[in-house]
Amino acid sequence: MTNILILHSQSEDANIQLHAIEWMKEFLMLAGRQMLAFYPGIVNCVLSTQAYIGDHRRACKECAKQVDEVLRQLITTEDDSQSCKLLDTATLVQTLMDALRLQSMHTKIAALRWFHHLFKTIPNKVFTHVNEVFPLLLSTLAHESDEVVIADLYVFAEIAASKVPADADLVSNVIPTEMKSRLLESVGTYFIYSMHCLLGTFNSERSLLDEKGLFIIRQLCMLLDADSVYRTMSELLLNSQDFKFISVMVRNLNLILLTATELFDLRATLKSVSCEDESSLFRCLYMSWCHNPVAVVSFCLLTQQYRLASQILQHFGEIDITVELLTEVDKLVQLLESPIFIYLRLQLLEPNSNHYIVKALNSILMILPQSEAFKTLQSRLQCVSQLHHSSFADEPKGLVNEDWLTHFKTVQKQHTSYKRSLRATKAAKLS
Repeated sequence: MTNILILHSQSEDANIQLHAIEWMKEFLMLAGRQMLAFYPGIVNCVLSTQAYIGDHRRACKECAKQVDEVLRQLITTEDDSQSCKLLDTATLVQTLMDALRLQSMHTKIAALRWFHHLFKTIPNKVFTHVNEVFPLLLSTLAHESDEVVIADLYVFAEIAASKVPADADLVSNVIPTEMKSRLLESVGTYFIYSMHCLLGTFNSERSLLDEKGLFIIRQLCMLLDADSVYRTMSELLLNSQDFKFISVMVRNLNLILLTATELFDLRATLKSVSCEDESSLFRCLYMSWCHNPVAVVSFCLLTQQYRLASQILQHFGEIDITVELLTEVDKLVQLLESPIFIYLRLQLLEPNSNHYIVKALNSILMILPQSEAFKTLQSRLQCVSQLHHSSFADEPKGLVNEDWLTHFKTVQKQHTSYKRSLRATKAAKLS
C-alpha cells in the first residue's frame, strides 16, 4: 500500500498527488518507525515537491513539508546502531545526493537539511558514505543562492566537527606526518580533511574564491571555532607549492580577520598573545602570513608587534613592488582609519614608548605614491608630530627575535624564484 502511495504522490494530477501525500502523512502517524523501510521512496517524493513554483501545487508542497518534518523526527540515535536494520542508509544517502544535483533551490535546501540531520543523528552509519557526499557538498558551495550555500556549510561544519573515528590514511597521504601530529593536538581528523578539501577547491576554482570565498570563510568561523579554522588553514597553506594561491588566500583570510565582526574574539586573543611562545597562535599565523607582505604588516600592527612591522617594511625596498601590492597598501591605510585600529591611533599619543608605530607608519607613507591614501596617513601623522621627542625608551615593545624577520625574507625570496620560474615557463611556451 505504501508503494502505491509513493507512486501516486508523483502524479501529474494535483488532486491525486495531494491525496496520496495526505494519506502518506496518516500512515506515518499511525505506523511510526515501521515506515523507516520505505524512507528512500518517501523522501524522494517529498523532496521533488519542493521544486514546485506557483499556487497550483502549493497545497501539495505544504503537505509534503509536514511529511518531511515527521520523517526526520522518526529517525533517532537508536538507528545509528548496527543492529538496527530498518533504515536503508545507503539508498537514502543516494536519494539525497540525486536531489542535491537537481536545479531547484528549494529541493537542494531540503536535501541539505536532511544531510545535516543524518550526520548529526546517525553519524556512524552516514560517515561511511562521506567520501561520496563530500565532493558534492564542495561543488554546491558555488551555487548562486546564499541560502543554499549556508545550508551546505551547516553540513560541512557538522562533518568537520565530528568526533567519529576516521580512516588513519584520510589525511596522512596529503600532509606531512609532523604537521598532522601538530594539528591533531587541537582538532580532529575530519576537521583537517574538510579544510584541506576546501583549500583545494579554492585553488582549483579561483572564481569560487573570488566570488564567495570571504562569505564561506566567515560563515565557517561562526559555525566552527574561528581559532581552529585559522590555525588549520594557516598550517595547510604552508604545505602548498602554489605561492600565488597562498598569497591570495592569506590576503583574504587577513581581510576577514581585520574586518569581520564574527572574529572579534580572535582579534582580542591575538592582541594579547605571547609571541615568545613558540606554539602560540601568532607564530602559527605569522609563518603563512609572510607569503603576503602587506598582510603580514597589518597582522603585526594588529598584534602590536610594531618593531617587527617596522623591520619588515624596511625590507620592502628589496621585494618586487607591483601595482597590486601598492593597491593593498592603499587598502591598509583605509583599514588603519577604521574602528579596528583605534587602539593603535591612541598609542600614537605616546611616541616615547611606541615610537616604532610612528616609524612603521612613516615607512608605509614612503612606500605609497602621493595618492588620497598618502594624504590621509600624512594628515594622521602630522596630528602627533608635535608630541615627538628626541629620546626614546631603551626597550621598545615588540619582538626582538631576528628569526621572525629572517623567515619573512626567506619566504619572499621563494616568491621571487617562483615568479621567475613562471616567467621562464611562459617564455618557453611562446618560443
